[in-house]
Amino acid sequence: MPTSPLRPIQLPAGFWLRADVAAALIARDISTLFQILRRHGCSQRQIGAAVDISQSHISLIMRGERRVATHDVLTRIGNGLNMPDHARTQLGLSITQRASDIQPHASYTIHNVPSTMDVERPGADPSIVDASSPAMNRLDRIRSESAPAIGMLRTTLADTSSLARPSRDFRDGAAGLPSDPAQSGFEEDGHEVRRRDFMRVLTGLTVGTPPLVRLEALRQSIGHTMGAEGDVWNSIADDYAYAFYTTRYDILGEQLAADLSIVQQLLISHPDDRDLTRAGASLSMIMAIVLTSTGQTWMARRWWRTARQAADKSGDMGIRVMTRSQETVKGLYDGRPLANVLALADETIELAGKRVCPGLAGVLAGRAQALAISGRPDEAEQAVNALSRLTDRMPDSALIDDSMFGWPEHRLRHTESFVYTEIGATGRAMDAQDRALRLYTDNQAGNRAMVQMHRVSCLIQKRHLDDGVRYAAGVLDALPVIKHDQLLYEVARRAVAAVPDKEQGRAEIDQLRDRISTLPNQGASA
Repeated sequence: MPTSPLRPIQLPAGFWLRADVAAALIARDISTLFQILRRHGCSQRQIGAAVDISQSHISLIMRGERRVATHDVLTRIGNGLNMPDHARTQLGLSITQRASDIQPHASYTIHNVPSTMDVERPGADPSIVDASSPAMNRLDRIRSESAPAIGMLRTTLADTSSLARPSRDFRDGAAGLPSDPAQSGFEEDGHEVRRRDFMRVLTGLTVGTPPLVRLEALRQSIGHTMGAEGDVWNSIADDYAYAFYTTRYDILGEQLAADLSIVQQLLISHPDDRDLTRAGASLSMIMAIVLTSTGQTWMARRWWRTARQAADKSGDMGIRVMTRSQETVKGLYDGRPLANVLALADETIELAGKRVCPGLAGVLAGRAQALAISGRPDEAEQAVNALSRLTDRMPDSALIDDSMFGWPEHRLRHTESFVYTEIGATGRAMDAQDRALRLYTDNQAGNRAMVQMHRVSCLIQKRHLDDGVRYAAGVLDALPVIKHDQLLYEVARRAVAAVPDKEQGRAEIDQLRDRISTLPNQGASA
């Protein structure tokens, strides 16, 4: 005999720990939640009886034609489904708020209306709003596209152009949201709404997520409670810009993934926060560099695209130029066509205009290197000269900043070394190498090794083949395995390519070529 549709809902153990359930709760995507319940044998009538919503309206919600919009209805759903405390926090509910704490609705009437402004509702809030309204369509895109990305590297901050950008103050009617806070479903002022959403997101992230994400979410929630807001995420990005040179790639990538997961969730609640979006662009850029450095070039290109989109959305010209600058230089090492690298460089130079900044210096350096590899020596040398003139005009703050956001002198010398080596001006190249090697600190072993590989190429071009091969082997032996990366190996491969054809078959050349064919295990000990 069929089970009665009004039989109380019984869910399997672990239901509220499922990743798809957690994503739906954090996004407040009740349509998806009800669909998951349906797949677990719950009828629409059972769900409706449990949460005190009619079966016809349950059907509309599941089809995406209506959307639950208010806190009291979400509370009824949480109570009716007997959600455990961690699920309630993911949905943004207090763990102490039960049915006795809210006013039950005498009826549940929804009118088919074109916008949230015209919904008739008990009290001040709509119970359910028409899902076709412009504001809810935007919010739906934010939640449906962003929430499933929790903990996934590739989709963190993905397609930021789809994020809505309502005003900071929910009461000012910007971005198509209702100007009346009662009509928007928020009775608190804008600050309290954002604060509540911030805490809901961070609390939700402490459940069912990787340990680093949970730890950072806890730290952020404590800092927010104490009022530690402002530019904290840009400070975190600055820390990464320094840590890049001293931290193993596997550790750096894991830490970045944790922070990007949190930034991605915060952007759902704060899509108009330009500082947060700028930080997301910086962190995405550094993730792209890590992926490029570890040879994961196909994934890196996706992150470069995300970094550019987030930078553009932030409106910050400095980070817009910097993300493209870094991509131009790193594009020389990820196998992309040189024509594409040069096109990106020209686009970035036009974008930067007359700014004097590290980002413009970086893109001039990348352009000079691309021209040298392309066999255009005169243009490459002109580009290096333009870079030198720009460096002379660089503010002291940029020249002493040894992070990836600065432009210390050794970057100019590195560029000169690269370009002069490629165009065969070995004397000037070796002079630039000497100057760069004197400037590098102990923390810049990877950059030092790259310049030393330029010297290998110079030695080979000067027909000191044996010396060059021995020098290359010594560079690789001296550098800890965890510092070996795609950038160094690409420079080494170009040095080997300089060996005359008649010498290419020598055993020591084959041995060196084999050694730089694939990256070693990045998790190996030093």
